[in-house]
Amino acid sequence: MLETNVKTQWLDVDVEELFNNRLRIKMLKILSRYGEINISALVKETASNHTEVLKNVSYLKEKDLIEEKFFGRIHILRMRRETLLGKVITDFFNFFS
Repeated sequence: MLETNVKTQWLDVDVEELFNNRLRIKMLKILSRYGEINISALVKETASNHTEVLKNVSYLKEKDLIEEKFFGRIHILRMRRETLLGKVITDFFNFFS
């Protein structure tokens, strides 16, 4: 059941393209679990390299699924749960965790 504060506009995302990358799936799963995480911790959690994580961060930001906050040199990533797709993805990963 959708909460009333979720924006119901659907994002223009090709689901196959969104989930065709294992690293991107890991990142979405981690962001769903933690809510917010910094880039360095995300690199560690995914056991990937900084460049690949940043490439996928830019893709997810472009699709409006995550947002990035800057506190000096620290970059915090947050899943946008207020969008319908962000809420659906978060609920999906939380259900199967």
